[in-house]
Amino acid sequence: MLVLSRRVNEQLVIGNNVVITVQRISGNRITLGIEAPREVRIRRGELDRESKENHRTDATNPSSERSTQLLGSSAGHLPPEETHVAIASGPLT
Repeated sequence: MLVLSRRVNEQLVIGNNVVITVQRISGNRITLGIEAPREVRIRRGELDRESKENHRTDATNPSSERSTQLLGSSAGHLPPEETHVAIASGPLT
């Protein structure tokens, strides 16, 4: 894991087409702006972990509604409400 310090308005560039900008720092929280092509999936880590946990739980109970929802979506893709994040905030660690 690479750990970097950034100040407000400073950026991180990932690859050739993802730019993360520190928008605001308030106490122990930061707000990030993320610029990426639409095809790049961006999720908050806790949603990704929740989805994986729900998927594992649902796989053991195929009659569950969530299982049907996940199985009905495109292979490898999360439901639309979990696929794109324009700005995310989280604790500053």
